[in-house]
Amino acid sequence: MTKVLVCQVNFESMTEREKLVERLVTEMHLSVPERAALSSKSIGYSEVATIITRVLNETGYFPPSARPWQEGKVVHEGAILQKLSNRRFRLILQRSHPTAPAVLAAKKERDFVFARNAIRAFVRSEWPNGIDGIRISRVGILGI
Repeated sequence: MTKVLVCQVNFESMTEREKLVERLVTEMHLSVPERAALSSKSIGYSEVATIITRVLNETGYFPPSARPWQEGKVVHEGAILQKLSNRRFRLILQRSHPTAPAVLAAKKERDFVFARNAIRAFVRSEWPNGIDGIRISRVGILGI
């Protein structure tokens, strides 16, 4: 059985690249100066998966501020990963009504036993062409 390991990140010890990749994955955007500082048109899938795993362990969700829709609240558009209490993971795909952002128009859920499979499904669904124009390189056995 695969376990998701709890990782505490010391931002002071991170390289500039690691900080930029962290920002890209968690905020899904880089400014023009940050993009130039990254100096790469791709990031590794393992970098992305490591960040998602850490955030899932820290918050129970990825993206960290996203939650499944609740009545009266604005619908988070797109994919959400949720860490369940029974060591399972749930991928939630949801969208709002086109003219009413607080009305849920569609929702699909899929549960996973292994974090790696849930993360792979999230990345395939949310970022099939990369994040904010930066490609996710899919090489090796961890590639998607």
